[in-house]
Amino acid sequence: MKNVVNKIAAYCLLFTACCLLSSSHAGEYTFDFLQLDVGARECALGGASTSVPSSGFSSFWNPAAMADSKLMLSFMHASPFGLENLDFLSVVIPTGNQFGTGFSFLRIGISDISRFGEDVGTGNIGKFGIDQYIFFASFAVNKKDILIGINLKYLQSNLDILKGNGIGIDLGAIYRKGKFSLGVNLKNPFTSVIVYTSGTKDILKRDIRGGLSYRFDLEFIKLLFTYDIHSMYKTTHHIGTELCIRDCVFIRLGSNDTNIVGGGGVTVGRFFIDYAFSSHVLGPTHRVSGGVSI
Repeated sequence: MKNVVNKIAAYCLLFTACCLLSSSHAGEYTFDFLQLDVGARECALGGASTSVPSSGFSSFWNPAAMADSKLMLSFMHASPFGLENLDFLSVVIPTGNQFGTGFSFLRIGISDISRFGEDVGTGNIGKFGIDQYIFFASFAVNKKDILIGINLKYLQSNLDILKGNGIGIDLGAIYRKGKFSLGVNLKNPFTSVIVYTSGTKDILKRDIRGGLSYRFDLEFIKLLFTYDIHSMYKTTHHIGTELCIRDCVFIRLGSNDTNIVGGGGVTVGRFFIDYAFSSHVLGPTHRVSGGVSI
């Protein structure tokens, strides 16, 4: 076990070093919609979910959490700022006591965007739309107190007649000891290139996320406190708290560095449904997610 821990520490240092290497050709806002996040529970916690993601949304937050999940189907729908459709669908499949596999699909679509000519004063000359997709294949293993996971990603971007495709990976790990959890998620630690039909290329910006959490268990109540730090465009701090009553009613409140967010959820048998609300200068966003464990 000691050798495994030493190897994991060495790999984490190597991956972190690679992530910190500068990339002068990176597209600053390539696939920027990923900053909108997925999962009503995770969003209601202010995005402080790297150490405690829901299994159904762990491909986005930390694939390592799939290592000890049940068979689960999950979904989310949102219309951020009232302009787009943001949808997520996933299935998590346990493959033994120590392994987990998952497949996920994330899409954002914007339609009816007005098209204008290049000359000043040119009126509306039509409409076009934007669709961006990510397909995840996730694999995770549980080594006692340490969970390790990886995402393999296929990315597709359709901007009017311009098409782009690319691949990427994410790496994640979670250390759990009692009621304490520590997590790290390295999104696109190596080059993830989107190649367009025009011949142009974009490189997804690296995003290093770390988090920790602690849960207090009382007789009928559980209280979770969680904290995250993200570093995609700038360093941001995220905090969240979750009150669980009798393992079926949840109340959540969080902060995603600039805004206060909140929501709640209900679990009935194998089914769950969650809701999150966040405000923004561009408009409010409502998220609904749910699923079933089998």
